[in-house]
Amino acid sequence: AAIQINYLGYFGTTGIPAMDFWLGDNNLFPRTLQQWHSENIYRLPRCFLAWKPHPELPEANIEVQEAEKGEIRFGCFNHLRKLSNPTLSCWNSILSKIPNSRLVLKAPGFEDVMAVSLLKRRLINAGLDLERIDFLPFASTVNDHLSQYRYIDIALDPFPNGGCTTTAEALWMGVPVITLEGTSYVSRMSTAVLHGAGLNQWIAKNIQEYIEIALQHSSDLLNLRKERDFWRKHLRDSELGDASGLMYSLEDAFHHMHIGFD
Repeated sequence: AAIQINYLGYFGTTGIPAMDFWLGDNNLFPRTLQQWHSENIYRLPRCFLAWKPHPELPEANIEVQEAEKGEIRFGCFNHLRKLSNPTLSCWNSILSKIPNSRLVLKAPGFEDVMAVSLLKRRLINAGLDLERIDFLPFASTVNDHLSQYRYIDIALDPFPNGGCTTTAEALWMGVPVITLEGTSYVSRMSTAVLHGAGLNQWIAKNIQEYIEIALQHSSDLLNLRKERDFWRKHLRDSELGDASGLMYSLEDAFHHMHIGFD
């Protein structure tokens, strides 16, 4: 190939001289960010991805689930490796400030007794009360997985390695997401997704602001549960939901890369 591009599916620089470009956007790669890379950075003028499930996929046909009743539930469906100690400490601060709130966790690996035991020790060390944490089984189908978002009112993105697909899925299923704006690709994926969805107010610049966003929106639980359809509609109408726009932007990018990049 005349041009080699590092894009989706790999979250760091390749370090390979034959790889010409690393493709993202201004939120993944802000110009103020010192990103180590061997490739030329190419910034799309819009969100670097889109979320528009094909009509034949389960994601396109499942309805937004009505939230389960009870006290407010924060949750995270990200991989266990992303649950850093600073993340768990931050979540403890949120639950400590919101009486009767709960934390819902689900991740591949929960079928491993030793992995769950280690996680529980880490949760306790972070100050979290296991009695206020719900561990969901890993779903065997896409429908079952997406239906489990009914157990979450607000999703909490881990840091410094955050989510991407999980952030888009949460919005699609009627659950807003709080993320911490990071300083690298892996810590800015949710930032890019939320910017693409026009939800900048859910992006925290520091841990204290992350906690404050959680406190602010937890006080409006009635509306959160009443307006879960809003988040999917907002996603569909946003840049994030514009798959055709992404296609045209990529075509322009490939053309510019081919004729030369300054």
